[in-house]
Amino acid sequence: MPARLYAMDTAKGIGIAFVVFGHAWRGAYDAGLLTDSDLFRWVDAVIYAWHMPLFFFLSGIFFLELLKRRAPFAFFKDRGLRLLWPISL
Repeated sequence: MPARLYAMDTAKGIGIAFVVFGHAWRGAYDAGLLTDSDLFRWVDAVIYAWHMPLFFFLSGIFFLELLKRRAPFAFFKDRGLRLLWPISL
């Protein structure tokens, strides 16, 4: 079994925490709990500018390593089935 990369786990954890905070932040604004719209827009822009790209970056780091382990056709077939099979139910 390969060793865990705790730096990647930490980065994902930080990203997840900011996703939760971002949703709570928007919910608080929509509920009228935050009155400073300039502050809301600034924090919202800062959070949403980097947290989703972080997840794409982290998944991209592992993509090439996964692709090296299997033939490309088998890899994409397996991934496609994992994504499309639940949709067809």
